[in-house]
Amino acid sequence: WLFAAPLAGKALRHLDSARLAATLAILVGSRVPILAALEAGEGVMTLVPMREALAHAARGVREGMSLSRALGATNAFPPVMVHLIAGGEATGRLDESLERAARQQQADISTRLAAAVAVFAPALIVMMGVLVLGFRIDDRVARRLRDLTASEVSFAIGGKLVASSFPPEVRGDLGR
Repeated sequence: WLFAAPLAGKALRHLDSARLAATLAILVGSRVPILAALEAGEGVMTLVPMREALAHAARGVREGMSLSRALGATNAFPPVMVHLIAGGEATGRLDESLERAARQQQADISTRLAAAVAVFAPALIVMMGVLVLGFRIDDRVARRLRDLTASEVSFAIGGKLVASSFPPEVRGDLGR
C-alpha cells in the first residue's frame, strides 16, 4: 500500500532504484555477468513490486532484450535511470552509467526529503504550539476550578446560593 502512496511511494521507488543501480555498478564493474548481477540486485530491493519488476526485467534480458529496454518495459524504474543505463549500453560504459544513475537517484531522494522537511517542519512547529497552548489553557482552567471548589460554597435553605461565599471575581451579579 505504501508503494502506491503518491509521495512516499515515489521516494521508496527511487530509494530502491538507487540501491539497485549502486549494486549493479559494483557488480558490472567487477565483470560479473549481467544476469547474475540482476539476481543479486533483487536481494537489495525492499519493495516487493520493485523486486517483481526486476525479476521480470531479468527474464527480458535472458530472452535477449537490452537492460534499459527490459527495465523500461516494467514502468517501475525512474525514466532518468533507464535513459542513463541506455547511454551506458550504447557507449560500452555501463558500470559508469550505473554509478551516475545511483548518484542521481540518491540526489533525487535527498531533494525530496529536504522538500518534505521544509513543508512539514513549520506545520509541526505550529501543531506543537497549539498543543502547548492547549495544555496551558487546560492548566489555568483546572486551577480556577480547584480554587472554586476550595472556596466556601454554601447553599441556603430553599436552594438559594449565598453569594458572599464566592470570591469577588466569581461572585459577579449573584446575590444582588
